Amino acid sequence: MTVGLVPEGPKLRIAGVEVAGKRFEEWLDYDISANLYTPADTFSMRCGPVPSSLQKLILPAHRIRIYFTDGSPYGETTVFKGWIERFRERGKKGQTTTNIAGRDEACVLIENEVPPGTAVRGKQFIGIAEQLCAPHNIPVLCTNEANRLAIVNKKKFKQLMAQYQQDVLEYNSTYKTLYNIHDETWTDAEARAEMVSIGMPKPLRPPTVTGIFKVLDEAEPQDSESIWNFLKRYVERLEVHMWMSAEGMLVLQRPNYDQEPSYLFVDDEKDPSNNNVLDRDFGLDVSGMPTQITRTGRSKGSGEKKERLQSIVQSTKLVPSSEVLEMPSTMLQVAEDFRREKWILDTEARNQDELERRNLYGMKAAETGFFSLKIVARGHDQGGRMFVPDTVARYKRDALGIDGLFHISECQYNTDPKNDYQEGPVTVMKLNLLHSWVPENA
Repeated sequence: MTVGLVPEGPKLRIAGVEVAGKRFEEWLDYDISANLYTPADTFSMRCGPVPSSLQKLILPAHRIRIYFTDGSPYGETTVFKGWIERFRERGKKGQTTTNIAGRDEACVLIENEVPPGTAVRGKQFIGIAEQLCAPHNIPVLCTNEANRLAIVNKKKFKQLMAQYQQDVLEYNSTYKTLYNIHDETWTDAEARAEMVSIGMPKPLRPPTVTGIFKVLDEAEPQDSESIWNFLKRYVERLEVHMWMSAEGMLVLQRPNYDQEPSYLFVDDEKDPSNNNVLDRDFGLDVSGMPTQITRTGRSKGSGEKKERLQSIVQSTKLVPSSEVLEMPSTMLQVAEDFRREKWILDTEARNQDELERRNLYGMKAAETGFFSLKIVARGHDQGGRMFVPDTVARYKRDALGIDGLFHISECQYNTDPKNDYQEGPVTVMKLNLLHSWVPENA
């Protein structure tokens, strides 16, 4: 564990917006969301009287950047880039309040449809995404590694990104080159050796997702289909996920679980001195969950040797045991006679490997509701490292016997003098079990 045994306190206590080069930090309350699994992140902010120089700039259809800072020259982190879509001003007895709200850059891809006649067949998926995003000035990234590192480990980011002039887009371009020559049979060492042989700078990590470089011979947008829905429909088939970064870049990657924890959340009732969790919502639900799935596929062979393909997958979350049942961090010990078996006929899988893959995804999809954990933590950061999705955290709660690593998929940043915690800024986070993402169309 790299986060130590005692969680660091928050530093980023100032929220500000930048519109057309002008800044404003006098916000009464705000609610900002960042979620890997929703198409667009949102924000809503309220303040008192606004300076005349800013009034006309915070009207709808203006770009906005929201940041958190500790007030120092280098203590600023962007949390949101997008558009103001709603404005409201209310005045009563000399008191004026102003509300603004909107969505991140994903709203551009949601509201704009694929232009009629757009040629997409026979192109790599990442090329199609770049083609459709270019008119809206939205960069497309094939990795989120540099973005994440810039937030959770700025020192390491500067060291590793020096060879790319600290430029995420330059790093992405180099990474794309490696993807295009990547052999899926390479080990990490072989991938790095190949980069050395062609004079490429050392990457933050070797390539892991190659599906976005697949040529789509049959790709075709539907009538009146939004850019977002069109790209989402195909990226899921390639077993890759798609989301918008805080900096307004479209990321094509799977959620990354293979990373060191960036945060420590302590939720201890016996010794609350180091607690940084204000509230939690923890649940387990095994209804509808199978303990085993048997998937039967097409027939192979002929005559007496003819037999059907078959795949059997056991649940890794529900584990039969004769031992005393304990609260889980990643699995649940269940009574030995607790059985929930399912049999599925699958005629779409073309071979045994595909049948195994579809069965594995089927089990993972059935298990997605098994474990749920939301926590409320003080502040928006830990020692200056802002809480962001697609990171890993260690969560420790002795009362439930939980001490493990979890993937953060959602952050809601808010402050409200009327909230239940009276702690100033707080962040609500959803923590998922590692390796729990399933492509919707896989």
